[in-house]
Amino acid sequence: MIVKGKEKECFNRRAQRTQRRNYEETKILSKTGQNIRILRKGSGLTQEKLAERIDIADRSLGRVERGEDQPSIKMVLKLAKGMGVEGAEILRGVAL
Repeated sequence: MIVKGKEKECFNRRAQRTQRRNYEETKILSKTGQNIRILRKGSGLTQEKLAERIDIADRSLGRVERGEDQPSIKMVLKLAKGMGVEGAEILRGVAL
C-alpha cells in the first residue's frame, strides 16, 4: 500500500495512537499481573492452588500474572475473593 501526502500524515497519526494505546495497555496488564502475583504469594497460595480455588486453569492465571492476558472484571473479583482481599487491591497503582 502506497500512502502519500495528507493520507500519509493521517496514517502516521493513527499508527502513533495505536502504538501509544498498546504501550498503555501493556503497562496496565503488567501492573495488574504484578499485583495479583504479590497478593497471591502474600496469601501463601501457589498458582495451582488459587486457580483451583476459583475454578480457572492455572495456565490462564499464569498468563494474567505475566501480563499476557487481560482478566475480566468477574475474574478480578473471583481472584480477590480467592485470596481474601478487596478487588481494589488488585488494581492498586494501575493508572491510565
